[in-house]
Amino acid sequence: MDLRLTLRWASPSHFRLTAADAAGRTRWDLFVAGETSIWIDPERPRPCRVASDRRALDHALTLGLPVRDVAAVLAGKLPSPPASGSIAADGRFEFHDEEGRRWTGDTRGGSPVRWTLWDDGRPEVWLALERGGFVLSAPLAGAQLHWRLIAREPLADPASAAPPSDLFSADECGDARNP
Repeated sequence: MDLRLTLRWASPSHFRLTAADAAGRTRWDLFVAGETSIWIDPERPRPCRVASDRRALDHALTLGLPVRDVAAVLAGKLPSPPASGSIAADGRFEFHDEEGRRWTGDTRGGSPVRWTLWDDGRPEVWLALERGGFVLSAPLAGAQLHWRLIAREPLADPASAAPPSDLFSADECGDARNP
């Protein structure tokens, strides 16, 4: 299914991601506010809370990455910084993050153009900039996502990325395949 994603990014830890189908109908909304995330699916009776370190929501977001990292990845950024030091503006990099996970990749002009997150010597998740768009693959999860950035502009109202306060009382979501 082709979806149009709209990312309203107030900061790396506060964003809203909305998915709409070709007819413009909202398929789901994800609000991330620090460690709390809210998942809204119009086909379900109620919104639910999701831990921001959860690695999947439904078939659309089974990408092997925590929910909190989805916005950074969609914006073409590296979701996890090195535990120490920094990455060169141009060239290859390899580092371990604060969780001890191994990352490799390439940068150009200060931005990553390709990276891989490794798990026991196998690629768990990789991203590549190809032909003006991005490819994110999670081979272990059997998922792949292709997208390109259409427009980028500052948020006129950062509150548009915040979930309504009454949603924080929502129940926890169910299992990863059926939130």
